[in-house]
Amino acid sequence: MNFFKHACLLTAVLLLHSACGTNMVTGKREFQFVSEEKEIQMGQDSYLPLQQIEGGEYLDDPALLSYIKEVTASLISVSERPNLPYSITIINSSTPNAWALPGGKIGINRGLLLELNSEAELAAVLSHEIVHAAARHSAKALERQMILRAGLFSLESITRENMHSGVILSTSKLGTILLSQTYSRAAELEADRYGIEYMVRAGYDPFAAVKLQETFIHLSSGRSPGWLEGLFASHPPSKERLEANKLYAETFPKGGKIAQDTYKRKIARLRHSEGAYQLYDKAQTTLSENNPRRALQITEQALQLHPQEALFHGLAGKIKGVLSDYQGALFSLDRALSYNPHYYDFYLQRGLIHRQLGNLSHSRADLNKSITLLPTADAYYALGRLAVDEGNSAEAQKNFAIASNANTNTGQKATRWLARMEIPHVPEKYLQLKAGLDNTNHLILEVQNQSVVSVKDVHIQVEVLNPAGRSQSIQVFKIGSKMNANDIRAVSTQLGPFSNTRILSETIRASITSAKVLSQ
Repeated sequence: MNFFKHACLLTAVLLLHSACGTNMVTGKREFQFVSEEKEIQMGQDSYLPLQQIEGGEYLDDPALLSYIKEVTASLISVSERPNLPYSITIINSSTPNAWALPGGKIGINRGLLLELNSEAELAAVLSHEIVHAAARHSAKALERQMILRAGLFSLESITRENMHSGVILSTSKLGTILLSQTYSRAAELEADRYGIEYMVRAGYDPFAAVKLQETFIHLSSGRSPGWLEGLFASHPPSKERLEANKLYAETFPKGGKIAQDTYKRKIARLRHSEGAYQLYDKAQTTLSENNPRRALQITEQALQLHPQEALFHGLAGKIKGVLSDYQGALFSLDRALSYNPHYYDFYLQRGLIHRQLGNLSHSRADLNKSITLLPTADAYYALGRLAVDEGNSAEAQKNFAIASNANTNTGQKATRWLARMEIPHVPEKYLQLKAGLDNTNHLILEVQNQSVVSVKDVHIQVEVLNPAGRSQSIQVFKIGSKMNANDIRAVSTQLGPFSNTRILSETIRASITSAKVLSQ
């Protein structure tokens, strides 16, 4: 092993040693690559996007949010990291879920609040999430990935002799990593254990955490789709967790605050509107089943029960757009935004409607506003179409390029638009050209259409070079027939013969100069 290899491994060892720190919750020594400053920034960067993805903020009952903030504050005050910039919001989603981001950003779904029976159970949920933040569970998962990648870097350096090899962790992907992160079994048990401690310190009955796990296990056995998609996806209940909670709760004195009646009073408004949200969820399902007229009828029933809910007006606007009632859609989306001006989808849907009505400046403003709240392929694709309408090819291509990164139907449409616009100008970006020899040692050219659109009239220019590397002659060959995606065509040039394929690079310069995209 040469000097560089030794130095690389030594650096990795020293990095691991210097990155050790003490976990303030557990008191254990552990690797800590992510600083507290970075940890807080990661959570802050992901907080708004995650709220938007989950359904936006629940704004109908400010008193309920104030109550939950009070309970949260009492638990934060007894934690080992009370000075983190904690924040909590209620997410307007029927899916039962709760989550915590690094730095103390917490969300709890409307659907989960309806499944709890007391303030003590609410405290059990919140203390569990506070531990996830205080004990750096998301940050630790990210650090494990960094250690793994550092190991891969060392291995790559040794095997490939590449002094400039490395792994760059893209900060733009941190949000995606955090949102998709599931906790390990150890992290869940740890959050349960220290969460019970926080409950006791704050004066709550620790057996509420046991009762909560019993409820979760019962609900998970029923295989409710909402539950399986929500809380159980990242916090799977188990008999192991239930037994561990029982054993640990029994180590504390009996009693403590439960506040069942208080909790019932605090969620009374939410409970009263539960039926309206059930209708809203049913309407969404009905729309996904391609029955928009019935979906609109169900949404209107929900609005009769709860006319101030922005989500209901937003869904009505979306459905009216599907039914080509653009003026009606605009009215509903304006109402939605009057009740909640902070949700991306209302701006996105209204931007799409404004484009249908020819209000291009209003459409652009709404689409850009939606992107500031949550960047989506749908918004970028729509902006691309707007730019096409206005003859701004550069702007259209920029937006289509962004939208094409999405693995969705919209992403596929953006990819097709981008290919159609770029192929006439940069055909070699999409059409691969290979040169070889046929069985008589004459030059043969092979073209593969690597785009997602069909092309024809592909022109290939071949320059024959003299020994000094200068152009001696130029010939143009054409593939006139249609080439679908992934089609391959071969062109015999009759140039040659050449002694071998190696000499081609010295005597031939071939390039695709133009191609025509077929309308599809």
